[in-house]
Amino acid sequence: MTRQHFITIAATFKVNVACARHLAEQERNAALDALSQTATDLAAEFARINPRFDRSRFLLACGF
Repeated sequence: MTRQHFITIAATFKVNVACARHLAEQERNAALDALSQTATDLAAEFARINPRFDRSRFLLACGF
């Protein structure tokens, strides 16, 4: 995967995180937990396949 792929994925997460923040509290918490776990899992996989991948930068770009 290229840097552009990572940027596109992070941008998609950021949009969904922003949308989730507008939900009712219980739904918001569940949605944010699911998005956070998915982003964290993807970051771990991206770091495994690309040693130069910056996990914290990716999660910040995702909105976490």
